[in-house]
Amino acid sequence: MEGTYKSNHFEGRRYPRDWSKEDIEGYATTTKTRHVTTIPVNVEIKADQKILDYSTLEEILKKASKYAIVDCICRTTLENCDAPKDVCIGLDDAAERTVEAGERNPRYVSYEEALNAVNRAQEAGLIHMAFTREDDSYPKSICGCCTCCCGMLAAALRFKVNVPFSLVTSDKIALYDAEKCIGCGTCVDRCHFDAYEMVNGRIVYYTDRCFGCSNCTTTCPTQAIKMVNRN
Repeated sequence: MEGTYKSNHFEGRRYPRDWSKEDIEGYATTTKTRHVTTIPVNVEIKADQKILDYSTLEEILKKASKYAIVDCICRTTLENCDAPKDVCIGLDDAAERTVEAGERNPRYVSYEEALNAVNRAQEAGLIHMAFTREDDSYPKSICGCCTCCCGMLAAALRFKVNVPFSLVTSDKIALYDAEKCIGCGTCVDRCHFDAYEMVNGRIVYYTDRCFGCSNCTTTCPTQAIKMVNRN
């Protein structure tokens, strides 16, 4: 994604290098993105159980015939965390544009290498987001996003900027089983949307905050959380 980053302080910033509301509004006037969707990772929870629906990463990747990986522009520029950078994926014509631009170490990769980038992003606790431009029939760009550097998440979650694209939840939602929960707090640390909170030693889950990214399910030690169809 494109954007202008400034080093001086603006209201709402949390780091020496961060997005400002002015940055987001400037980007919003030029972007062709229309939908940004959080997508659950296709990770095996049990030997016979996988998260499978049309919005999962594996299904999106299978639709493409060409793949490219490029370093994340947000983390490359802001560097507010040590999450992996080479996990942003372009598909088909987006892959071609990415490589032709020649910026941020782009390279063509195989399907397996693209899926490996997805797994590395998931292990780091990043949010998988699919970007659909106005002229695309399905997402052509997949990013592993963090809340400390990502401009899209800053627009939607922090600044509530009126942008021409929408941040759409995935088709999945987390189902929490309090009886299986041991109160370790891993889900609290993993969730970027504050859907989980530790209150007096017990987990409180807010279903209305869940975007369906599945970061909580893949690391729950007791499998107290699973992804189910949102509808």
